[in-house]
Amino acid sequence: MTTRQGGPDTLPHTPRPPVARRAAAGRIAPWLLLAALALLAGGCGESATTPEPVSVVARLTGLSGRQVAWSTNIPTRGAVRYGFVSGQYDHFAWPTAAGGADKAYSQSHTVPLLDDVTGRTVYFQCVDVTPEGFFAAARETALTFAAAPATAPLLRFTSIDVQFGDAHVLRLPTAGSVVAIDGGNPYVNRAGETAPQHVMRWLDDRAITRLDVALATHMHGDHVGGLLRDGAGGAGLLEHCQIGLYLDVPAVTGNANNQAAVNEILAARDITKRVITPGMTSAGEPDALDWDPGVEVTVLNAGAQQEWRDGDLNNDSVVLKISYGSVDIITGGDCLVLGETRILTNFPAALAGVEYFKASHHGRANANSLAYLLAIAPRVCLIPVAFIAYNEGPAQGAKDTAQTLERLGNLRADVFRFDVAEPLGRAQDNQTFWHTTFTTDGASYEVRIEPSIWGL
Repeated sequence: MTTRQGGPDTLPHTPRPPVARRAAAGRIAPWLLLAALALLAGGCGESATTPEPVSVVARLTGLSGRQVAWSTNIPTRGAVRYGFVSGQYDHFAWPTAAGGADKAYSQSHTVPLLDDVTGRTVYFQCVDVTPEGFFAAARETALTFAAAPATAPLLRFTSIDVQFGDAHVLRLPTAGSVVAIDGGNPYVNRAGETAPQHVMRWLDDRAITRLDVALATHMHGDHVGGLLRDGAGGAGLLEHCQIGLYLDVPAVTGNANNQAAVNEILAARDITKRVITPGMTSAGEPDALDWDPGVEVTVLNAGAQQEWRDGDLNNDSVVLKISYGSVDIITGGDCLVLGETRILTNFPAALAGVEYFKASHHGRANANSLAYLLAIAPRVCLIPVAFIAYNEGPAQGAKDTAQTLERLGNLRADVFRFDVAEPLGRAQDNQTFWHTTFTTDGASYEVRIEPSIWGL
């Protein structure tokens, strides 16, 4: 391995602003991030938000295998962004989850790079946050990896850009199985292609023709719709792909027509169905949930419950905890505060120490309660929405998610949306959208964004 760098970096530090301010316009945080980078390019100077920016010194201290190490003169949370073209970062990587290193403040940092770096030059940038929430990024360093050891098998959880809705594909590490969770909204259309068609093209481009497991978190059209139909008179995912197993819930609050349509397709295609209920695990219910020998799955919520009082079928949403080694994912539809409270009551221990959280109900304030987020304390959060496609428009999208963004900001979580990748400096422009893939080897993890084919 060889490196090219200019010695220690002195980093003008601008504060990571309270998210209530950045959410008000929906674009402020990425702008501030880019302003911080402009300061780096032009030397130390005054920040727009603090008259006397804090400075941090970062020094590359070593390379080992595929791990990059550096130090800072004050405690920070260590993370890096990197890519294979200078100045274009599409990966964001965190320290190992073991022992809580990914969430700790330290002066010594080590981050493994999980993408294929053998024989490639990686353009690497340290990114740090202080306990006070100040943010800074070091100058770019070029690392050339002559060889790097193979990673452990990787788990990949991809949130496909469907603008307003959910569509997620989980690719398992050992068995190579594929799980689809929701399929997007058939009535979302961009550039002549509906969201389910977009999802199916994403699968086709990766030669994924079989879904070992498929499920709809609940019966709202922006989740189950793409499993049923493509929105242009054609079939949805349940007919587009071979389906090994469909996971259903014992009862739903509403949308009986969608539930009947699911059952009709399952019967016509002779697809095996298993019913899941809260508390089930992959160890206890292997026929339904044992997707991979290295992965544990726990059902935290599934289907209508007797105590539901508001009649909102969002609370029927399947909520899953997916664990691989030291790394945990929580994902689940549009579960609202009532459903979250039930999870907090029944499975409090399952929520602790989660690395990746797929926000509920598109980040809206009627979900993602303070108690729920405090229990999860995610390091990374994905909000599955692009504000341009928000039902009531971008301004309303910013307003509706302001509370959730503020809470996540106070927890120092790194937040991604389909139209904003703030930790990577990608601002909303209403033209470029991204698929977001959370990747882990069971010890460390990173997020990679790739341009949505809707944005090309």
